[in-house]
Amino acid sequence: MKKLRKTKILDIKNVCKHFPIYKGVLRKVIGYTKAVNNVSIEIYKGETLGIVGESGCGKTTLGKCILQLYNVTSGNVFYEDADKNQIDILNLSKNEKLNFKKKIQVIFQDPYSSLNPSVTIRKTLIEPLKIHKIDNPIEKITNILSAVNLDPDYINRYPHEFSGGQRQRIGIARALSLDPEVIICDEPVSALDVSIQAQVLELLLSLQNERDLTYIFITHDISVVEYLSNRVAVMYLGEIVEILDTVNLVNGSKHPYTEALVSAVPVTSLKGREKIILEGDVPDPSDPPLGCHFHPRCKYAMDICRIEKPLLKSLSGSNSHFVSCHLQPS
Repeated sequence: MKKLRKTKILDIKNVCKHFPIYKGVLRKVIGYTKAVNNVSIEIYKGETLGIVGESGCGKTTLGKCILQLYNVTSGNVFYEDADKNQIDILNLSKNEKLNFKKKIQVIFQDPYSSLNPSVTIRKTLIEPLKIHKIDNPIEKITNILSAVNLDPDYINRYPHEFSGGQRQRIGIARALSLDPEVIICDEPVSALDVSIQAQVLELLLSLQNERDLTYIFITHDISVVEYLSNRVAVMYLGEIVEILDTVNLVNGSKHPYTEALVSAVPVTSLKGREKIILEGDVPDPSDPPLGCHFHPRCKYAMDICRIEKPLLKSLSGSNSHFVSCHLQPS
């Protein structure tokens, strides 16, 4: 894993996305589902930040907020350019947002549904190039297909003529077409066979090194995060509960939820390690528990955990490890 330069490219500050809950014919708002709640994290140029957690923890919603596919309830996402100027990408004008979309792209989870089955690969890849008025679009497409190890002669085929792995490579090519700086990878290998997963992950690493890309890698698979990421942010019930370097993930995690996720990984490196079985279900994000949201499922829960919500704070002696837990002193 390459060493980070610690040059900030994105600064997510207190981002919230609350979905209203309606009731009755008049659709009166009776509450809110707090899918993402007060999330703050810095993302460095050239790194891969893994975001992990159980289904429904808010990791995909956070990605969509950064992409502006959702309008955030509150908070800011700052992009830092080469001159150290911070641009709040959530408050740009319509034209500014269109131009900025070239800098942040996405690879979706399902290669079967993320491509339009009724149009050729040529049209799929050329459309964003035309919108942004990129010169020599066919030459660009040809080069990108070669970069993702696909034959450029496939350009006139339809999505159903490709395997799942090939379709995901087309999705990667589409993300690369505008030469982005940041790519949000939303579970990009979870729908693929294990052998194909390895090929796609190797491709992503190769492209990152060649093009100096920054990845936000959203997944529930700890083993994939350990292989690909420089740092890991663990989400639970819409909030980040721990941030740490990947090298410390297996033996250095401090939050009980992270420990449970790691213990569930069926790999030989964890042989002899106690397997932690989380009891109960993830609480309702529209009615979270008082105090620490994780305390109903935590075997270490204390009285204070049921009353006072812990803050995300740095561990003593570390400027890269943050944890939200009353068990850990700052």
